[in-house]
Amino acid sequence: MDWGCGPARIIRHLPKLLPNTSLYGTDYNAKSIAWNKANFQKISFELNNINPPTSFEDGFFDAIYGLSIFTHLSEENHFNWISELYRISSPGAILILTTHGQAYREKLLPADK
Repeated sequence: MDWGCGPARIIRHLPKLLPNTSLYGTDYNAKSIAWNKANFQKISFELNNINPPTSFEDGFFDAIYGLSIFTHLSEENHFNWISELYRISSPGAILILTTHGQAYREKLLPADK
């Protein structure tokens, strides 16, 4: 699952690389999800809210990635989403989450640091 897939800039390439895999993209932006559904038929796209939960069953995914999604969330929602992503991950699942990292720290306002 591509959590926070936006306009599918990453997941759109995966059907060719993983042809026998069920692929899912989620995002809170309804326009992005509608566009993705119209343009990428080999991927299932689901709308989620800014706050969890998702509609997926416990342990549904073997792999989830989210590229720089936490940048857009409150501290409280960091914890809420970590719990949700854990809930929908199967035992032994791969979970990859990125942040901007130390290089971005200098661009933050003092209150955000």
